[in-house]
Amino acid sequence: MKIIKKLLKKLKNYSDITLLFISIPILFPAAITMIIAHGGIPPANTIAWLFTALIATRLGGNTFNRIADRKFDKANTRTADRALAAGKVKVIEAWVLMIVFFAILLISAGHLNTLCLILSPLAIVLACGYSFTKRFTWLCHYILGVVFAGAIVGVWLATTGKFALFPFFLGGAILFWIAGIDIIAAMQDEDFDREYKLYAIPARFGQKKAKLIAILSHALFFAILTTLPLLVNELGWFYYIGLAVILLLQIIEFININLKSRKKMLFLVFGVNNIIILILSVFMCVDYFWI
Repeated sequence: MKIIKKLLKKLKNYSDITLLFISIPILFPAAITMIIAHGGIPPANTIAWLFTALIATRLGGNTFNRIADRKFDKANTRTADRALAAGKVKVIEAWVLMIVFFAILLISAGHLNTLCLILSPLAIVLACGYSFTKRFTWLCHYILGVVFAGAIVGVWLATTGKFALFPFFLGGAILFWIAGIDIIAAMQDEDFDREYKLYAIPARFGQKKAKLIAILSHALFFAILTTLPLLVNELGWFYYIGLAVILLLQIIEFININLKSRKKMLFLVFGVNNIIILILSVFMCVDYFWI
């Protein structure tokens, strides 16, 4: 029993440094992109290798981010209890995890198509490079968005082996969605970022302007989503009902921002936004297949 408990504790700590559970929602828009790219449900092996590559990239990037930021995580009271910062996971363990994840990415990309294999090092550079952007530009939130947008384009390439407009539009929407979320999250660290000379929109412009920028970013996310039926004929009125629900949730999210409550911020940043992306994916899928 002790061995099992230790193993479960270790797995919990590994999930902390990889952000395992909050990485899952990216699969929702990825699945929709894959379905539209293929014109239906792709073969099982394509789905398996694509999702494996996507998750491996995300987990590898998250692990590297924890390694790169461990000094700041230790100093920040909000993040000091993170597994790597608190010493629950050794740095060498994190490096090994990262290498394993990126190796899985390369193997998966090779099983998809040659173009994916060729572009996979770029995916690794983007996934890891974001970690340093907060050291020199307050556009770091949007660079993180580019990483997620690249994942959507990558899914399309993995499925079709060629470029098209749709993944760039959906990826662009995801870019502004992620940037808005990251700005909201960074509002909690405004004073810390200023003290440690880290670049972030709240630290640069203050919380009121940061909130406005986050609202504008999510407005752009919503605006781009309204254009998708122009690219995919199967999307229609049911999809727009989903957008109405998303708009309502976005309004609720921004009304309820409360920096004094860490639990509430966690729910808004991850809970509400995960619901938003799930609703988007479900309504797109239902409209595409059945309406």
